[in-house]
Amino acid sequence: MINIVEKGKRILQKHLKIFAAHGLCPNKCGLLYQRVMNCTSCQYGLFTCQSATPPLDCGEHHLEADEGEEVVLDCFLCWHALVVGQTEYHYSWHPGEKNLSHDGEYEVLVVTKESKIVLNQLKVNEEDMYRCLLQDKKGTTLSRMYFKLKVNPLPSTTPRLIVALPSLPSGYDTTLHGLQRSSLIIILILLTVLSITGSLVIIVNLRVSMKWQEEERDRRRGEEGEDVENIELMSGCDPKRHE
Repeated sequence: MINIVEKGKRILQKHLKIFAAHGLCPNKCGLLYQRVMNCTSCQYGLFTCQSATPPLDCGEHHLEADEGEEVVLDCFLCWHALVVGQTEYHYSWHPGEKNLSHDGEYEVLVVTKESKIVLNQLKVNEEDMYRCLLQDKKGTTLSRMYFKLKVNPLPSTTPRLIVALPSLPSGYDTTLHGLQRSSLIIILILLTVLSITGSLVIIVNLRVSMKWQEEERDRRRGEEGEDVENIELMSGCDPKRHE
């Protein structure tokens, strides 16, 4: 009977190890506190589930996006839903270093209850290392994840070709050229004024000539009418009877 009890105890301990490793503690990384009951005292307590991997580290993810686009950072793990109490995700950024590492100071981006954040309108200087920490209300870090972001710059537009004017020959006097240009402009203005004046004189002369011709035509018509009347009076005939 004692041997049977000891064997059963060893079997139970073996199954408890397997259960603690896979059923009670599903976390493959980070730190998880599970609320369990002690079968001896019937009291609840916290069971520490420490992963076999380096403490708290849950890997590094490599992301890539083009400039002006957006990227999503999400550090949710399935066992986060089993964490006792309230938790928050702390996102921070480690900018401006070529030799990126997990050490060093990080600038805080946002603290949120959501596991994911969206980076909009990406710029080239926003690449580098991002970190996500899951912390409980006491400030204990339960998991840590890194994101290596690379932002591809947009292709630069083809610069417009600027045509350079040829340089002036040696010995070229710009002052003389300016005077010649001014003289040419003055001559053109004078020619324009003379042309307009000549056109006005011609128009006036034509108007006077046409008016004189009309007056001369009217005068001749008046003289011809008087001659006809004189002839009729001298002949003493009635024009109607004559017809």
